[in-house]
Amino acid sequence: MDDQRRFFLDRVCTQVKAKEVHPSVREELDNHLEELIEARLDQGYEADEAVNWAVAQMGDPDVLGKQLHQVHRPRINFGLILIVLFFAAVSIISMWSVVESYTANASKFASAGILEKQVFFLLLGIAVMIGVYFLDYRKLYKAAWYLYGFVMLGFIFTFNSPFMAGQHRYIILGSLAWDWANISTYFLLIAIAGILQQLSKFKKGLMKRKFAELIIVGIPILIFIRLPALAELGFYLIGCTGLYAWMYRRKISVAVGIGIGALISLASGYLYLSNGRFIHMRDTIAGAFNPYIDPNGYGYVYVHTREAVQSAGWWGRGLGAPLKELPFLQSDSIVTYLLYSFGWGAGIILAIAVLMLIHRMIAAYKRVDDKYGKSLILVIIMMLGARLVYGLGMSIGYAPIIGVTFPLVGYGGSHLLIEFAAVGLLLSIYRRKDIIRAASSSVSTS
Repeated sequence: MDDQRRFFLDRVCTQVKAKEVHPSVREELDNHLEELIEARLDQGYEADEAVNWAVAQMGDPDVLGKQLHQVHRPRINFGLILIVLFFAAVSIISMWSVVESYTANASKFASAGILEKQVFFLLLGIAVMIGVYFLDYRKLYKAAWYLYGFVMLGFIFTFNSPFMAGQHRYIILGSLAWDWANISTYFLLIAIAGILQQLSKFKKGLMKRKFAELIIVGIPILIFIRLPALAELGFYLIGCTGLYAWMYRRKISVAVGIGIGALISLASGYLYLSNGRFIHMRDTIAGAFNPYIDPNGYGYVYVHTREAVQSAGWWGRGLGAPLKELPFLQSDSIVTYLLYSFGWGAGIILAIAVLMLIHRMIAAYKRVDDKYGKSLILVIIMMLGARLVYGLGMSIGYAPIIGVTFPLVGYGGSHLLIEFAAVGLLLSIYRRKDIIRAASSSVSTS
């Protein structure tokens, strides 16, 4: 009798590709079989006859298995993928226009291979996104402490790297300079999401646990100040405050988390703006709020950014339109130049795409039940969302230009790879949402 039931369940499970849900599928079907068998036995039938009848009532095991596979199959968020690919296309078109402008102006960047390098890194980023999509994100939970240590090791290398653009933020590997300050914010928050959840399981020693959290979160703050990396510090604080508020949802805990984040932000800001080393940064921030006080000094870029946007009109100045007043069109000013070349209409489309991307990420967050998966999606939303929104403000001259490259569009290698990897991680979590839900229900009922 047991052999016949086992054979039926095995046949069903062979059609369900997600092996993680096999226990829950077997348990559910076995319970149905048990109910049918008991009902038949109560009618006076023999055990073997009751089993045969119950199995027959369940239908063809292959057909049933295929139906269950459709329910528990890995999910693909096609909407999110299409939006990301749209940003990649915008990046290529924008970089093409930049190269045409540099060529017309005989700029030194005209022969730097900007477009070719950007296409290469976009393709590599998409490959990374696909690779991460197939990884099991839950392994990051167990590796959280190792990931945190890996980031700290990376910072050691940055402090021993050449001083570039007034900062120790790059790791030099051959001919490539990896922006570790930028990359580290993603790795740190992914690691901290796992560490905080691991620490929360220790119910005893509340003060020791909170002290450990403070040390873990606080060390990177000091490092970002030391580098210095103001933009990354701000995004890191946003991520930490959001994670803390999400994990400890009680009003008092949320208030404490936000209060600590605000105090640290104010203290960090004071250190940046009062120290003589950061006068340039202070002027950069001041220029965003009133550039016309010093239009030829720290307000220069903001004045010309606003003028470029205002003069673009609905249809722009055309592909490759010259814009000599703004430096580094391919990076800091990429969205500004996109507006200048293709007009306000292009800017509105880009802004809508940003809102759609954020909306799709939030929708994915709501459809995932796994706590660790939700925390990682929250990190990705905060990191990409904050950078996207800030990049829009910076592109029209109303947010301080502090070296934030517009995600998925701006020129560069390291930021594109980590951003596509972040999207791939979100897709990986979404892919397993139904599989993990079924597996979790099996564990909870066993």
